[in-house]
Parts: sequence; structure tokens; C-alpha cells
Amino acid sequence: MRARILTLPAAAVVIASLCTWKVSQPEKSRPAITAGTLRQVAPRFELYDQHSRLVKFERYLGRHLILLAFVDRPASQANQWLLDMLQRHGRALSANGVVVIAVSGRLPQEIRKLGEFTFPVLTDINPTVPGFDYLVHRQWGQFDGRTGQPASGVFLIDRSGYVTWSGDAPRPETDPERAVAKLIGGGAGGRKPVQR
Repeated sequence: MRARILTLPAAAVVIASLCTWKVSQPEKSRPAITAGTLRQVAPRFELYDQHSRLVKFERYLGRHLILLAFVDRPASQANQWLLDMLQRHGRALSANGVVVIAVSGRLPQEIRKLGEFTFPVLTDINPTVPGFDYLVHRQWGQFDGRTGQPASGVFLIDRSGYVTWSGDAPRPETDPERAVAKLIGGGAGGRKPVQR
């Protein structure tokens, strides 16, 4: 009888130990194949936002549907159309459960001059350490090594933290405006807007 009474607590200890071990193991970047597309865990990074606060991208992964936008274009095509579009639709995206994060090649003080944004605009420039500019742009395949210029692009990261890949880097959406419209309409995993 005494052996039976001790079995339950012993089993609970074993289960708790296994759960603790599993949670402490590093997450594997295992590719997931979905309908013919290769999806992998989104690359992590840390950058400062327009208010010089450190933002850890990992904080959002696995919790939210994320729209990550690289908002730079080569100087010959300089404009901020993508940043303006995200600002225009920022509240609607947020209402649908989408977290918007922008990455720029501008310094925080330059970003602040562009206006107030409802989402973080992160700077991928390090003025104190030469050669450490555009590291996140490079990590996400949004840097043209031939011209030395950053590129613009939009990525959708699902709630499990996965993004579509092509080759050695995540693949941007082919039509950023359509991707944003789909998210506002409740597609791609976003919540449908509440009808009033």
C-alpha cells in the first residue's frame, strides 16, 4: 500500500523534470514544409528604436503575427512610401492582432524627424562601430552587396515564428500593398475586423 502512495508523487517529479528539461532545450531551426514552400524560424535580432530603446525581436516571435518591413530603398529611388503606408494602416493592423515592426537605415533622430509612428522603427546603423551597419538587412537578404545599398521589403512571420525562405535568407512578399490589405481584411492569420 505504501508503495502505491509513493508512486504518484514519484511520477509527478519525473514528469516535472522532463518538462523542465524540454523547456530548457534550445529551439531547433527545423524547416517546415507547407504547401510546397519552405518555412523556417525567423532570424532573431536586437536593434534600437526611434526613441533609442533596445527592442528584442525574439520577444514577439511565437506570440504574434508579425509584419516586418525594411523601409529603405537605394538613394536613387529614395522615398518613404512603405513607411507612410504602414503608418496609414498601423491602427487597423494592430486591431487585427498584427504587430508591425519597421527596420531603417536611418539614425533614431532622423526617424523621429519623419513623424510619430504607432509602431517601432528600428535603426540598423551603428555610428560608433564602422562596418557594423545594415547587419539585420544582410541577415534578412535586404542588402545589395554590389551597390552597398539597403533594400526595402515586407515579411510576414506567423504566430509560430516561421517565415517563408528562399535560398539562404527569408523571402519578402512580392506585393507589400496586397500583403497589408490581406492582413487588414483578416487574411494570413489576422483576426477579422469586428463589424459595427
